[in-house]
Amino acid sequence: MKKTLVLIVVMALVFQSMSFTFANKFLEVDVVELTDSYDHETKGYKVVNMMIDGNDVYSDVPSILYVKDGNTRTLVPISFIAKQIGATISWDGNKKQVTIVYEGKTIVLTIDSNIALVNGVEMKLPNDVPAKLMDYEGTYRTMVPVNFVSQHLGYEIFWDGNTRTVSLNKPEQTLTGVRYVNTGTYPEVRFKVTGEVSATSFSVDGASVGGENTLVVELHNTNLNLTEPPRFGRYIINDLMNEVIDIKVEQVEGNPNGVKATVGLGYYRNGDVSYDASTGEVVVQMINAVKYVDVEKVNQATAVVIESLETPAYNVSKLSDRVIIDIIHSKFLEEDSAFEVHEGGIASVSYTQVDNSDYYDVGTRFARITVKLENGMTSDNVYVDNADSKVYVFVQDSILSTYSYARNIDTGTSNFALNLLTPDTYKVNYEASTRTISFSVPVTNVSLIEGTDQRDDGVVDKISVVKSGENYNIQLVLAENTSYTTSKAVNSSFNISMVNEILKNSDYKDKLIVIDAGHGGHDPGAVSGGHLEKDIALEAALVLKRKMENAGFKVYLTRERDTYVKLYDRAGIANQLDADLFISIHINAAGNTTANGVEVLYDPDATRSNYTLAKAIQSELVKATGAYNRGVVSRPDLVVTRETEMDAVLVELGFITNFEEQQKLLTPSYIEKCAEAILEGVIDFME
Repeated sequence: MKKTLVLIVVMALVFQSMSFTFANKFLEVDVVELTDSYDHETKGYKVVNMMIDGNDVYSDVPSILYVKDGNTRTLVPISFIAKQIGATISWDGNKKQVTIVYEGKTIVLTIDSNIALVNGVEMKLPNDVPAKLMDYEGTYRTMVPVNFVSQHLGYEIFWDGNTRTVSLNKPEQTLTGVRYVNTGTYPEVRFKVTGEVSATSFSVDGASVGGENTLVVELHNTNLNLTEPPRFGRYIINDLMNEVIDIKVEQVEGNPNGVKATVGLGYYRNGDVSYDASTGEVVVQMINAVKYVDVEKVNQATAVVIESLETPAYNVSKLSDRVIIDIIHSKFLEEDSAFEVHEGGIASVSYTQVDNSDYYDVGTRFARITVKLENGMTSDNVYVDNADSKVYVFVQDSILSTYSYARNIDTGTSNFALNLLTPDTYKVNYEASTRTISFSVPVTNVSLIEGTDQRDDGVVDKISVVKSGENYNIQLVLAENTSYTTSKAVNSSFNISMVNEILKNSDYKDKLIVIDAGHGGHDPGAVSGGHLEKDIALEAALVLKRKMENAGFKVYLTRERDTYVKLYDRAGIANQLDADLFISIHINAAGNTTANGVEVLYDPDATRSNYTLAKAIQSELVKATGAYNRGVVSRPDLVVTRETEMDAVLVELGFITNFEEQQKLLTPSYIEKCAEAILEGVIDFME
């Protein structure tokens, strides 16, 4: 039976007091205004999405469609192409010339000239369209015809008019074979190709929502012609460790054509892609990945939290003023970084990737996290523990016992476990009027941190710990329709099990909502007044996740932290999980600061119910917020809604360029109201 999946992509705009910056937000609008530095004329230009080697190109000035004498050419900011492919670029302000050096070629372009020099030889630019110096919101970039530059940098260019996307890829090749290698330190899938290709990958944690873990590898500008095709439509892998189950390859028709390989995984793994020139193979190495390193409150204690894709193997080294944690056989998803903390005995945290090391075994890869301690703290005060895919680093005077809490979305159940110094069972009292479980534990049997943990997860509303004399008084406030049972303490653990009948029997328990907070990582989205779109987007995504789960839906987050997910991968994840609904949430912006209201954009695909979904959500948003009704708008060029295979819409929650709406969007209660409206719109649509 097909599982229903609702994918919600949450992206929000951010604010600036009198002006705003779009950053990559211009990919979400149809036309932007740029000023030509030659004649100082400001015009509106259609925005172009640009990809190189299958990756989004982040730029502060958009690629545009430029019309000259009736001919249209795509102009792109050359500095961002150079950075992506590893070329060097220089600017001579006196001559108004930009010079690009790449693999033995030197290209010199002069602003507003249709003549270029290639290794000293004059060449005319296509259709006499010159290089231009364009100003967008005070930022100047050299814009060049992508066709000309790609020809001389060894890349092939492709145009998708449906999404206005220009793609630059390595020359076309053919995939002829696939093999699985598990004789080295890390399992590998190797793709035999006729030459180097542009290749990317993304992982899907399907097991967390009742499906299968998969790794999707995309070989761009590649044709499929296997010398030994699989007998059953896929390669069945007889791996004793069950790390890789099977591999399916298929031709994807497009512009350019490509090959999609879907690798069934026994464990949630990242795919590290490289090219082995000695064997002529694209190599995808399966390895655990560290998703993030951050400081969080864990049961009221400050802790460094390190989360990876799977239960990690790790090593702890304690020095006098710091502790080093190595997550062995893993790779950071982000670049090396460091940040100050100065809380909970932690001075700072830094992390770096170590590859091809013999520190553990020859060729080992590991992620190293260094926790520097505050003055007065030593490594004797450090306690390191792990639970599932997370490692926790606490800095405290004494080792505290903790309680654990886990919820199972599938069954509508939760379990509270108190870790005791010696086994014991405690009598609990229940106050029906407040739905509160309460009991006391002697301080001699447990050492806890006082405080309240606001769960609000549909089973438990909150958990509180208060020290009173010789006891800790512990309370669990249950959600409506939640019942509980206690069990005898076993192995120093006292447990309370809870079940919510509404969630257990929910009509939506087989419906999966994937929430994707837009932008993230190197792409802040719109930036204004110190606020970043990516941060508000993530906050809104987490609120929406909670509300959807409390209604009985399953939820999948494509980004849980400040990381970037490529535009086509957002749709790819939804498609891989067999999504039924995709809802992208944004905040609007306009040069006119009086513009206001909510609207929903949709792709006018007659085979899907996008328009009906858009109307349902728009109706609930207007009702809940009282905002001006801007209606539903047909937008066939948006990647995230066009490339998804299920019903899809994009929701605009208001204008950050309107001061009144800006203040609302920065208010948690307004985000709650919007999330509730989206939930009601989804339920109305489904029913």
